[in-house]
Amino acid sequence: MSTHYRCGRLFDGLEDEARPDQTLVVDGDTILYAGPTDAAPVPGRGDELVDYGGYFVMPGLSDAHTHCSFGAQQVLEEIDMYAPVEWSLTPRPSYPADGRKIPDSYSEPEGLRDRLRDKLGMFPLFKFWGPTANIESTRWIADAAVATMEEHDPSLTLVYLPHLDYDLQRFGPDGPETA
Repeated sequence: MSTHYRCGRLFDGLEDEARPDQTLVVDGDTILYAGPTDAAPVPGRGDELVDYGGYFVMPGLSDAHTHCSFGAQQVLEEIDMYAPVEWSLTPRPSYPADGRKIPDSYSEPEGLRDRLRDKLGMFPLFKFWGPTANIESTRWIADAAVATMEEHDPSLTLVYLPHLDYDLQRFGPDGPETA
């Protein structure tokens, strides 16, 4: 049995831009077809049809640190925070009127942030970026991803694990830890 995904726009990495009105056919963990919907294989008996006609689809994404750009967004916060997805959590500080910088996060829907904070505690924002990124923030993010998957069962989940991303800053290009 295969799953046929009707895609609003499909980016397969073979072209410079996403193409409209595409279909992706997957069997298990194998992509059987990616291309124009009018040339796609006809779904067989027992095949599943999933309509992502209003969404951007990028199959096979395995980059450990990717910020997908959507539309006219120019800065990272706009890309992560306003992506057309059903559930999103983006670590970011809050700045109260007294000038403090407080670890926090933004979520869509808004209640997701509160549920995750109640379950996991405050996100360790200052252990998230640059040379201070460590397993503490990665563990929180991984636990949040698991909780979100258990609650919502999304069909695609992208999770960024920061401690895997910053070894060049911590150890330099010749450090054995960066291999």
